[in-house]
Amino acid sequence: MKNILVFGKTQASANRYLRKFASKRNDIKFWHGVTMLVLLNEDFYKAVGADDSSRGRRCNKAYVQNNITEDYIDYIVKPCFENEYDITYFKGD
Repeated sequence: MKNILVFGKTQASANRYLRKFASKRNDIKFWHGVTMLVLLNEDFYKAVGADDSSRGRRCNKAYVQNNITEDYIDYIVKPCFENEYDITYFKGD
């Protein structure tokens, strides 16, 4: 089971990315609104906006919108990892 965070420039852009991701999957076990989903393999995805309220979260992998600043990535995203960073960038709006 992995805990995966989707960081968008805004909460809405993170939700849009997660919705696009979900539309391509046929292994969704649970879908909660537009902010969370769980796959059959128990991987947990959570969409979050790029703001200070995202501090303190923990994850094994992160999808980060490509227009988020490096300062934010250093200050908010990277501390979410216990070990190695596993960050994938996605094109946002």
